[in-house]
Formats: sequence, structure tokens, C-alpha cells
Amino acid sequence: MDKRSCCFPFLCLLIAVNISLVGYILSQKELTNNFINEMELTNAEIKEKDLTMTHFESAIETFKKLMSTTETEITSLHDEINTFAIDQENKAKQVKDCQNSVENLRTENGIKEKEKTDNHDNYAALQAKWSETINGLKQQLNKRSLLCEHVKNATEVKEHCPPIKTS
Repeated sequence: MDKRSCCFPFLCLLIAVNISLVGYILSQKELTNNFINEMELTNAEIKEKDLTMTHFESAIETFKKLMSTTETEITSLHDEINTFAIDQENKAKQVKDCQNSVENLRTENGIKEKEKTDNHDNYAALQAKWSETINGLKQQLNKRSLLCEHVKNATEVKEHCPPIKTS
């Protein structure tokens, strides 16, 4: 065999091996590029999820602060409601006491009005009786007494007896 004739199949084999190696390298490079693209997408997704998790965690923190503030405000409002309820009960008692006092005063006022009316009626009756008595006494004073009629000449008695009216 000749050196040349041996080289040709060897060269063909070498070219075939090179072409297959280049094909293999290209396919591996394509797979590597696909893996790199997938890794970049995965990294982007991970970053996005990390951002979402960070946002979610900050939202949870904000929500916890809000809940704490709300619970404090609710406790404060419950205290105020209890205070207002106690105040309302006290005011209701005061109103009831005031109404009872007004009712008692009305009753006393009615009694006093009745006493006033009774006193006024009694006073009018007494005044009429006294007026009658006074008029009667005035008439008796204006009349000459029988004693004065018997003693017509005594000077002492004349001072005490009213003069005789001639009409």
C-alpha cells in the first residue's frame, strides 16, 4: 500500500470526525445557550418572586402595624363607650331623680294652692263675719244705751253716752 492511498481514507475519516465534532460542539453550544436562556429567565423569575416576597413581607408588616393600631383604637373606643354608658346611666338616674323632685314639687304646690284657696275662702268668710260684727258694734255705738236713757241729767254719764240724735 501506498502512502498516498492510505492517507485519503484517513483524511476522509479525519474530516468526518471533525465535521461530527463541529456538529456536536454546535449542538452542545445550542444546548448551553438554551440552558443560559432558561437560567436567565429563571433568575428573572426568582428576582421577581423575591421582589414580590419583599413587597408581601412589607405589606404584612404594614398590616400588622395597622392591626396593632386598630386594636389599640378599638380598646380606646371600648373604654370610651363604657365611660359614656356609665355617664348615661348617671344622667338617667339624675333625670329620674329630677322628675321625682318635680312631681313632689307639683304635689306640694297643689297642696299649697288648696291651702291658699281654703285660706282665701276662710278669710273671706271671716272678713264678712267681722264686717257684720263691726257694723253691729258701730250701730250699737251710734245708739244710745238704755242706761243713758235713764240717767238724763247726770253730767258724768253724758260724757260717756253719745248725744241724742234728733231726726
